[in-house]
Amino acid sequence: MAQLLTAAAQGNENYTGIAARDTANALKVLTGSVRGVAGATDDRSAQEQIVATAIQVMRHSRHLIDEAKKAIASPQNPENQSRLAQAAKAVSQALNQVINCLPGQRDVDAAIKEIAAASVALTTGQYPSAGDMSFQDVQTSWSVSATALNVSASELVANSRGTHMQLAQASQKFAGKYKAMLNSGLMLAGLSKEKAARNEIVGYLRSVSMSSSKLLLGAKALSADPNAPNVKNNLAAAARGVTDAINALVTVCTAAAPGQREEPSRSQCRLVVVGNGLPQSGTVRSGQRKIRPLLQQTERRGTKASISQCHR
Repeated sequence: MAQLLTAAAQGNENYTGIAARDTANALKVLTGSVRGVAGATDDRSAQEQIVATAIQVMRHSRHLIDEAKKAIASPQNPENQSRLAQAAKAVSQALNQVINCLPGQRDVDAAIKEIAAASVALTTGQYPSAGDMSFQDVQTSWSVSATALNVSASELVANSRGTHMQLAQASQKFAGKYKAMLNSGLMLAGLSKEKAARNEIVGYLRSVSMSSSKLLLGAKALSADPNAPNVKNNLAAAARGVTDAINALVTVCTAAAPGQREEPSRSQCRLVVVGNGLPQSGTVRSGQRKIRPLLQQTERRGTKASISQCHR
């Protein structure tokens, strides 16, 4: 497609014809791949969706080739560039829709929507009841759920280079761990007597929410195209963002404990931040040890085929 745009914009009829044939051949390959993916699932809705989006790719691609012909026929027309750019953008958007229909990709989208829906609770100013649980009990519960979310983040990083089924399962698990962490975090905020402490906890919960969504988007991008520019670095940065957001929230939740606003290091604090910025919890440290080598691997290279390749 890039070659077609360049050749047409330059008014080179010969190269435009070659690029148009290459585009047609690529569309044939896409058609076969889409049929393979549709045939591999029993979900009728999923079949219809991927076929419908592929048809849109064909239609927009045909329009792009038509615009390329017009540009060759009238090379002095000042509107050629804008028309070609608009047609190419439509093809690109349609291709993204096809990718979003692939198994694994749809599950990541569902997990992102799940996190967004759960995060609406951060805007209501209402907090779930803790029942008979004390602040310390809820704080301990939050510590466990935050640890589980951190470990789940490392699993998501690993499975972004795995099969579409592994990515789907890791994404849904991550969304579930996020909701558990959010619920206990909001309980903690509700038990905080100071309004400033409540607002601070909610603010950092928002940071975890945004970081979690970015991590899912990063995993989705790496799975779809492991060789795309910066995709590995973006995923690594997103994973670190989740861990950093959790660590910051640990500090805030510790300080919000009764009697801890000025002395967060006293013995009754359940969560203490150690030198490396992680909560002093064996499970959290274990999760951090797991995620570090995965991030390093992600920054170096991907070792698995993309989802698209797995279905060819």
